[in-house]
Amino acid sequence: MQPLPDSRAIVADIAADIECAAVRAHEAVNGDRPYSMSSPQFKIAGMALDIAARAREIRDYIASTYPPPPMPTNGDER
Repeated sequence: MQPLPDSRAIVADIAADIECAAVRAHEAVNGDRPYSMSSPQFKIAGMALDIAARAREIRDYIASTYPPPPMPTNGDER
């Protein structure tokens, strides 16, 4: 049985797309008058920000699962 391919980069890319779409949705609902939103608009704007924050959490978690980059060697420091 072969091991499954590492899909972290793909999932991180999808999470970035979701975050971007959620921020755009928030901006579309927020519009030109952020202080005069109706109650449903306010709720939807908050939900869009929640989605964006969750997508960012996913990206941050995936980034934390990668090993740190190697330290430069003497030959690399020029």
